[in-house]
Amino acid sequence: MECMTILWVIYLTGELLILCQLCDWSSSAREGWFSLTYRFTVLGRVGVSLDGAEVDLGAQSRAFLAALLIRAGHPVTVGEIVDILWGGRSPASAVNAVHKHASMVRRMLEPDIAPREQGRWLVRRDSGYLFHVAPDDLDLLRFRCLVDDARAAHDQGDSAEAVELYLAALGLWRGRCAENLDQRIRLLPPFYAVDREFITAMQQAVDLALSLGCAERVLPLTRAAAAAEPLDEPLQARLLLVLAATGRQACALSTYQQVRERLADELGVDPGLELRAAHQQVLRHEFTTAVGLPGQPHRPVAQQPAQLPRDVPRFVGRADALARLDAVAPHGGGETTPLVLLTGGPGVGKTALTVHWAQRAARNFPDGQLFVNLWPVDRFEPLDPADVLRHFLSSLGLIPELMPTTTAERSALFRTMLDGRRVLVVLDNAATAEQVRPLLPGSAGSMVLVTSRFRQMGLVALDGARSLEVGTLTPAEVLDLLTALLTEERVSAEPGPAAALGRLCAYHPVALRLAAAHLACAPERSIESYVCELFCTDRWHRCGPESDDATETISAFISRSQPQRLSV
Repeated sequence: MECMTILWVIYLTGELLILCQLCDWSSSAREGWFSLTYRFTVLGRVGVSLDGAEVDLGAQSRAFLAALLIRAGHPVTVGEIVDILWGGRSPASAVNAVHKHASMVRRMLEPDIAPREQGRWLVRRDSGYLFHVAPDDLDLLRFRCLVDDARAAHDQGDSAEAVELYLAALGLWRGRCAENLDQRIRLLPPFYAVDREFITAMQQAVDLALSLGCAERVLPLTRAAAAAEPLDEPLQARLLLVLAATGRQACALSTYQQVRERLADELGVDPGLELRAAHQQVLRHEFTTAVGLPGQPHRPVAQQPAQLPRDVPRFVGRADALARLDAVAPHGGGETTPLVLLTGGPGVGKTALTVHWAQRAARNFPDGQLFVNLWPVDRFEPLDPADVLRHFLSSLGLIPELMPTTTAERSALFRTMLDGRRVLVVLDNAATAEQVRPLLPGSAGSMVLVTSRFRQMGLVALDGARSLEVGTLTPAEVLDLLTALLTEERVSAEPGPAAALGRLCAYHPVALRLAAAHLACAPERSIESYVCELFCTDRWHRCGPESDDATETISAFISRSQPQRLSV
């Protein structure tokens, strides 16, 4: 159906072009006739309108277009598009299907374009596609421009103008981002992040309106946003203050009780610190300022930390490990904070697995995600827990004047600030159990993931950590990873050499990614010739980890990752 719709648009436009030629219309006349206005939307339904009339794209083409619009102005690789369209169940023809969708969308937008001519909207890149669109033609870009203008107005002291700009930006939304796409797609990080942009702008608008005494201006939007996000405690806290500030104190108190019951029924937790603080402000009739912690000087509310690194592109395999993490994650019950220890040698993918799962599960931790590398590669000594706690407490909104001085005091305050909240804490590359313990929450609701090269038996024995050993890839996962990083045609043409490359890289995903990067930069080269050079050259045995040469880097990496050198 979608193909017929797009082809029908192309056909009609082609007939008009022939008519132009028969009538010998001038170039300027044709340009006036065909000065069509396209508008693109993702803040609500994903769609395209042509001079105000909506174009029916069909499900797959709509999802393809959404993948580009959500990253408008930035290239999107074919692999990323495949992941959005099919997830982990892409068909063998997925890459060809992506190119087909691109061709159809290009012809729909520019029906008279020559086959190899560079288009105005959809531009081909070596590894994917880029969509060019002006801010006025895409609601997401227009929203971001207005939010930037609002923040600039606030910085320049014009808070009233900032509120109006925020309201104009928020008024562009017609529902959740890409709400007419499959739920699996809407929950992917790029789309979920756009929804969070709305929540952040909403909170900033409310804080400004409360400080100016014009809460009535933001009441309708706050009510609608809170209804759409019934478990978002910072948003519910602001609804309480807006209701009270507009003379609806009884409604505010009733709303708090409803939210409290909903949190208990659906998640098995009590209201967090921020929501409880808003409740106390309503009781004390202190609802003309933004949400703050009791007894603290007023300051703009810190956003929920979102410190997770970027997900690993084209992540493959690890289904069993991901399932185990899903099973351990809090689901509204339990009396303690789940603690998972992921161990394994260098380069087996502990951090990649952890970040991939954390990005998928981030929505279940609405109060934030904290991340720290406890032993950076450029440091001789691991990080001091006191310094990590200073970073975490600041990220959670603590002002410098209230920062405790000792590790024990900071750890106690950290547990207090996380009490009743749902925060994911990722502690990467831990050195010892003593380094980890001060960073653990004290109550249920949150979750902690720890990665380490060492077994950390103390965390398992004394702190109840669940141990998850991360091994190397399987031979099948090696082929899947190489297929994702190179092309299916290239790997299927040389399955034997591809498997040999996996063995040569000791089935380490990082080493394989380095090898694949080398091969991707030399598309004319066979995998077999690369494997032969990698195995036969004497550089395999005399290399340094800082070398820019991919062969040397891989061999150095694997030589450092042999089992007999792994500390446990």
